[in-house]
Amino acid sequence: MARIEHSDSWDTSLSLEILKKKIKEIFLLNKIKIIFENHTGIRGKQGSQLQTRSVGAHLLNPKRFPKKILINFKETEEGFKIEMKMEESLGFGSVLGMKRKYMTYFKTLIGQFKKETQTVVLVETQNKLNYCIYCGSKIVAENQIFCGNCGTSLST
Repeated sequence: MARIEHSDSWDTSLSLEILKKKIKEIFLLNKIKIIFENHTGIRGKQGSQLQTRSVGAHLLNPKRFPKKILINFKETEEGFKIEMKMEESLGFGSVLGMKRKYMTYFKTLIGQFKKETQTVVLVETQNKLNYCIYCGSKIVAENQIFCGNCGTSLST
């Protein structure tokens, strides 16, 4: 039987130190346990096989399904290429009816990682930035002093 898995990759210009810090924050927020870490990647696991089998997949939040998270970093000229793969780790038995829940959760979690680690490309018009350099939110008003999303001062 085929495993349920999803993978994606993207580029960032963040330093390795900041990149790892952001990934660890997301791991902590989502209760993902780090099982291995080195300079080329981080591996984690989330969920419980026992809970999934005893409670039943139809009643359980996919956050509780057992899964492995593999994140690899490859250095590029601009920074790093992040390759992320998530796969179920239920082991033997049927995953019937769980694929949609797993895939939806995988895509949501990878989206969260991308949002936090992807570099924002800044667009300048008339010496004024259109996006916050800290969080990437669009600046709505021309006379806006603070970012509406993160509260950072927009003065240059």
